[in-house]
Amino acid sequence: MTLLTKYTEKVDKEFWTHDLHPDILVKDPKVYHDILVAIDESPEITSILNRGGNPDEDVTIEDLYSCWFSPALVCLAMLVGDLPDETKESNIDFYGKNNSIDNELGIKIFDLMIKHGADMSSKNYYNEDIFDILDDRKSCKYSRKNNTKFIDHVYQVSLKASYEKIQKIF
Repeated sequence: MTLLTKYTEKVDKEFWTHDLHPDILVKDPKVYHDILVAIDESPEITSILNRGGNPDEDVTIEDLYSCWFSPALVCLAMLVGDLPDETKESNIDFYGKNNSIDNELGIKIFDLMIKHGADMSSKNYYNEDIFDILDDRKSCKYSRKNNTKFIDHVYQVSLKASYEKIQKIF
């Protein structure tokens, strides 16, 4: 029995809320992807993907502390690509230090998150959105390498969405 089969045997809202947790994304991104494929779009899922910043009364500090109170897209940006060797060998612990997601799976997860209503402007506790994380990749010691395909895809999707908004205005 696969982990996803185990998950899909029990379908209720509380269950999905728990299993779209950032720790699932970091520990088993393929299962996180499969959950996003299996679930229907809903306002509750959109809310789960966009929560971050300061936790509300429904989210305990422990729930989001490991990923710096980051929404799903920011968590994903922190995981796609490889860490430089000097970062892997450091004694500093941070979200995703021992894990990575390849470009292809990262793009699939990103597209599913967007389909489910993830907002690219959602910010973490430090007031950073996905673009801040991706733009900071050269100066931050926790930044990833070998993620250019993912970064290009994120910006293409953003530009397309902006263009579509402009088209609606005119």
